[in-house]
Amino acid sequence: MPKLNGLEATSKIHSTKDLEKVPILALRADAFIHHIDDCLKAGMQDYLTKPISFETFCEVLNQYLAKR
Repeated sequence: MPKLNGLEATSKIHSTKDLEKVPILALRADAFIHHIDDCLKAGMQDYLTKPISFETFCEVLNQYLAKR
């Protein structure tokens, strides 16, 4: 992203009134444990790695949509 990375964007979104509970899912090309931890510590709810199948994406997304 040109001005913010995903961790910064997550913090900014969650610090905005009415958006603090919006689920944010990370989509990255790597699955190093420290990257996963960084994403979860920043407030992301889940972590997906590329390449991702449409079925997997829908399955994870539906978990969060069902909660709303």
